[in-house]
Amino acid sequence: MSTVPPRDDADGPDDPADRPSGAELRATGGTRTGGTPLAGAGAAPMTGDAPGTGARAGEGAAAAVAAAHREIRPQQPARDRTRGRRRRGGGGGARGERQMVPDAEPRTYYGQQVVKTPVWTWEVPWYFFTGGLGGASAVLAGVARLGGEVRLAQSASAVSVVATAVSPVLLIMDLGRPARFLNMLRVFKITSPMSVGTWGLSILGGSTGVAALWQIVGFPPALLGVPSQAAATLSGPFVATYTAVLLTTTAVPVWSEARRTMPFVFAGSSLASAGGAATALTPVAGARAGRAMGVAGGVLEAAASAYMERRLDPRIAASYHHPTVRPLNLAAKACALGGATVLATAGRRSRTAAVAGGAALMAGSALERWAIFKAGRVSAEDPVQTVGPQRERADARAAASPDAVAY
Repeated sequence: MSTVPPRDDADGPDDPADRPSGAELRATGGTRTGGTPLAGAGAAPMTGDAPGTGARAGEGAAAAVAAAHREIRPQQPARDRTRGRRRRGGGGGARGERQMVPDAEPRTYYGQQVVKTPVWTWEVPWYFFTGGLGGASAVLAGVARLGGEVRLAQSASAVSVVATAVSPVLLIMDLGRPARFLNMLRVFKITSPMSVGTWGLSILGGSTGVAALWQIVGFPPALLGVPSQAAATLSGPFVATYTAVLLTTTAVPVWSEARRTMPFVFAGSSLASAGGAATALTPVAGARAGRAMGVAGGVLEAAASAYMERRLDPRIAASYHHPTVRPLNLAAKACALGGATVLATAGRRSRTAAVAGGAALMAGSALERWAIFKAGRVSAEDPVQTVGPQRERADARAAASPDAVAY
């Protein structure tokens, strides 16, 4: 901007024709780049201060001479601070520039855990065990009755009614008050695993009680006992596995990440415990279906558990290697495979071996539930298991979508 005051004439203020030329500027000692109005050569520049309060005359003359030698510099645009930065999941910055600051790695907030530790106490893993035992035993009772193995059906019915009676007690102990269990029956919410599970457990408990009386005592008559046994057989698989769905709908990484495989682990564990318990209570000659269920359940439990851990992210699978979880995990697999082996071999001829194999299968089932329960507590307390996999999934979605920006 020129430092010569504009002339207000007919052409308007600061008309291009009224702007001084370079010769006029040099003659007057003015400049195009200063910020003060032009004064005569040798005179102090006008600074906007009142007369007598500006710079001294000598200093003004020196400033005017220095201003005459200033260059006419073009105005530089504001620096683009976004150049050279690389968007996460996108391409690099401007050509010829290198990134000075590396991309930030996902870290936890001062190592604080993200997910709240489950507040469940010891009643919950035992509730998982008894629920699976009762549900699978109800299925075995129905199958054995259809196959003509009446003695095995009676044993399985007895196990089912005892386990189903203990399950609500454990659940109420965890809830704190019986009224809370009854309140779950006031509504039926299909999207709530707890609501559906409470109704399933109630249906199984009522039907298996009547069916056990029919199987063992013969009263009530078959007109009521047969439908009750059918209802128990149909609701048993749900009760045996719904607790796995209950765990996988939580925010605990080691549970939620295993939502596709944990139901198979719980199914195998339930079959193993039910088959082992019925086989131990039944003479060898009449326990064929119980042995088959126990062997199949033990193998399925061990195989599904190993596959579940293999599918997990290594950071999440580390929960099963924690000092408080690893012994339970290894013992569960050893009991499941060992009990299945004993029932498949010596258990077919020896009652003692059948009892030992059945007890091993039941122990393996209980240990499996405890290992999964304790692994959930370890996983919730480790913030890396929550932040790391979620950050990687967000980056993968941003890289797959050109319009997505990962923050």
